[in-house]
Amino acid sequence: MLIAAAGTASYLLIRPMMAYGNRFHLIDTPNDRSSHTQPMPRGGGAAIVVASLLALAACAITARLDGNIASALFTSGGVVAVLGFWDDHHSLSPLLRLAAQISAAVVLVLFIGVPAALDFGLAAFRGS
Repeated sequence: MLIAAAGTASYLLIRPMMAYGNRFHLIDTPNDRSSHTQPMPRGGGAAIVVASLLALAACAITARLDGNIASALFTSGGVVAVLGFWDDHHSLSPLLRLAAQISAAVVLVLFIGVPAALDFGLAAFRGS
């Protein structure tokens, strides 16, 4: 139910956010790395972020997710989202974005802890 609600919220928020991008001339012009061929308004990802953070908050409130984990995800995800929104408006350097994203990931690992094992799908090759 929560996934359906988050998906619906994303769907309903994307058009207003794209209109916001058009209104403020936040246009992504395609280049050789783009997945689109036409100029596209920026900012639509904010709809997905808002819906995801609301779903995360709902999981924490209903105790479906540990509060510490929810706080870490909310904080690190929020930082990356704000950075992306800022980048849509001011075109930050890729190095700055990468450094901020790595920092957010490190904070997430520090809050949640290091997993006992990082498998990366390789367990089958070890005979486990």
